[in-house]
Amino acid sequence: MLYDSARNGLFHSGFTTGRVYLNHDEPKALQCTRDARERPVLRINPNLLVQSVVEDFKAYVQNLRRSPSSKTANLFEALWDKRWHAS
Repeated sequence: MLYDSARNGLFHSGFTTGRVYLNHDEPKALQCTRDARERPVLRINPNLLVQSVVEDFKAYVQNLRRSPSSKTANLFEALWDKRWHAS
């Protein structure tokens, strides 16, 4: 739902599609619920979502810097080398 209805909808038409709704009053960044017909609904607070992504990215970078020999750092470096080499 996030990819098909939110990402594709926003990037291709400027609107979410399906049962994905953006609302700045939502209490959580992302919340999956069900509608009256028991179909999944994705509710997104765009401000909280961006804030969460930024915070998670900062924590990820701090983790990489704090533990440069960790499994996470090794996986990052391997992906970086693969992508850099391919470009």
